[in-house]
Amino acid sequence: MPPSFDIAAALRSWDGRDVLAFTEVANVLPAEAASVSELVRLVRRAERARDGDEAVQVGATWVLKRWLESGHSFDRRVGGQVAALLQRELCWGATLHLLVMLPRLDLTTARLLKLRPRLDVYCGAASPFVRAWAYNGLGLLAARDPGLRPEIEALFDEAMASDQASVRARIRNVRKSW
Repeated sequence: MPPSFDIAAALRSWDGRDVLAFTEVANVLPAEAASVSELVRLVRRAERARDGDEAVQVGATWVLKRWLESGHSFDRRVGGQVAALLQRELCWGATLHLLVMLPRLDLTTARLLKLRPRLDVYCGAASPFVRAWAYNGLGLLAARDPGLRPEIEALFDEAMASDQASVRARIRNVRKSW
């Protein structure tokens, strides 16, 4: 990484549409534990900013998601740091990125269980994409802990009866994976 490269400034240059700024960060930073920890730290700091630095939240989580989708993996400790961001009050775009990453993270069942209350909250989010991926997270939990499956199936049945097509499609995919 160039010594003068300011990650937060690069992420803040996002115009709200084009991910070129995020791609630059993903290409400059090495996809390793120290970089992941730095991005997690930036998201935490952005959450505490008075106006909630949305560009940094969205950008940092986009970079993490991009790395996972391109074949990189995070060890369990680093994956736990990423998943723990779901416990925070982030903008919907960052939350969506984190929820989409869940299946690719090496998490213990205990870590997933800690996320359960937040997944329940996200199932009621305004964004149908966040709701869909929150149900996906519940499906991951039910796959790990079959004792939870009846309760989660009931939640799925309610959503299938009343939620949008994108949410229903994600639930159908989760059920197929069981």
